[in-house]
Amino acid sequence: MHWFELHSQDVPDAPLVSVVIPAFNLDTFLPRSIDSVLAQHDLQGPLEVIVVDDGSTDDTPQIIASYGDRIRTVRQPNCGLLTAVETGLNLARGTYVALHDADDEMPPGRLARQVKALAANPLAGLVYSDMEVIDANGNVVAPSFFAHTGTTPHSGRVLGKLMATNFVAGGSALFRRALLPAILPFSADAAFPDWWIVTCIAAVAEIDLCEGLGNRYRQHGGNMGLGVGTDQQRNMWKNHELPWRLWTLRNLVDDPCINADNIRSAYTELLNGLISCASVEPGGARSLMNVKPAYHEFQFEALPRPGAGLPRSRALLRALGRDPFDGATVIDLTVSLQQETSLGSAPQPPPLVALERQARLYLTTLESATRNPAGLLAFADSARRTPGQTLVILAQPEADTSQLEALFAATPELSDETCDVVVLTQPPTPPARKLLASWAEGWLPGTPVPECFSESSGFGELSLARY
Repeated sequence: MHWFELHSQDVPDAPLVSVVIPAFNLDTFLPRSIDSVLAQHDLQGPLEVIVVDDGSTDDTPQIIASYGDRIRTVRQPNCGLLTAVETGLNLARGTYVALHDADDEMPPGRLARQVKALAANPLAGLVYSDMEVIDANGNVVAPSFFAHTGTTPHSGRVLGKLMATNFVAGGSALFRRALLPAILPFSADAAFPDWWIVTCIAAVAEIDLCEGLGNRYRQHGGNMGLGVGTDQQRNMWKNHELPWRLWTLRNLVDDPCINADNIRSAYTELLNGLISCASVEPGGARSLMNVKPAYHEFQFEALPRPGAGLPRSRALLRALGRDPFDGATVIDLTVSLQQETSLGSAPQPPPLVALERQARLYLTTLESATRNPAGLLAFADSARRTPGQTLVILAQPEADTSQLEALFAATPELSDETCDVVVLTQPPTPPARKLLASWAEGWLPGTPVPECFSESSGFGELSLARY
């Protein structure tokens, strides 16, 4: 039996890569974009290019058609960038997936470098690189996007840092397709595809920085990010970034990777954005959004006591995600963060991606496992007869596992090496729960499905495992 010791097999060395290119009225740059992807070399495996025409009214359809069967194409009514990217991701068949903008160019050898970087770290779910900024004619404006924008790259378990700001440009990244269940579908609160994708992956895996250039980012006056004016920035923050930041506060703060420093940064960035937008809003801060009544259904009496440290700060930040205009919550969170005596995090279990290579997963909870030894014995018998099965026992943080350990020690069938059992802290975020549910065959018979995995919580229930 393993106790938080998860291991993954090596990633195949010759993967198929899918590149998704969303396109809308960028016919001037589209041929160079597609050609730069088709020119990728040293992949040691097939490459597929998926172009999603999001209802373009220029010559985009004719340009796409000229490539014939060298690319896969789909045309849809104009629905916006998020929907176009989601369409492409649903079509992707590769072991690895990259996004590429229709107005950018992919540097030679970029995909081969990033495939090798992912293969070298089985706990990494996504790798990204610096970018070169070019103008409309392809001339270099800045050799480093990081230096040009003052962006600080990070690697490892970076979910907490992503709550404050996105430092991963989607056009420079490559990720494992096996993680798509953590990503899709996009939430209505998602601001931008790249921030959503890297955040969901960071909830289940490490993020790595890969050397070399990952993209040639074209600045031409019609970009959605770099070079936009102040008014457009405020409008994007109000309509896209604010709902997204509130989603992260409500859904991600319980991840063990997130510490007090991360909470401070996320809290500060939220307030700075609110102040910036409110300064030009005639109706002030409250005109920025309509707070839904459900946001007020927060049980403040259930908060950890003052001085409890990180658990109280997490709960208050979650409450702020429900109503960012509650001044009392703002004050309480400020006080709680001032009382933090340590900025460190508790020891972190390996990321969920470590379970990716397990052949057949079944789930149960610690409570069900200790109350239902017959179910454990049934699994042990099935695993003995059909190798390649793993039982994941989900436990609450800091749960007492002594009763389960004693049961395994006293039962030869459970101690047998064919009985592969992993004890895992119950995934605290929606991306992690969706991913685990998608990878699993089902729940051990007799296991009440936890509410956070149920359809009422937005996650499909798994059919029960049968032995």
